[in-house]
Amino acid sequence: MPNPLHDALFAPLATQDRPFLTLADGQTLTAGAFHAQVTRFAHGLRALGLAPGDRLAVRAAKTPQML
Repeated sequence: MPNPLHDALFAPLATQDRPFLTLADGQTLTAGAFHAQVTRFAHGLRALGLAPGDRLAVRAAKTPQML
């Protein structure tokens, strides 16, 4: 199943070593590290049984990790 949102927003970040987010403690997260986190989260959801086309609602604090 095509995923235009991932292809447009996240896939280009995979190989980028530029700073992407500055965290509250002053550490910097690179674009590639952010992409790796997104990928781990997606694989975790898949492992829990979520499939393409399913919907998921999340209520969470606005943090870099929740992006």
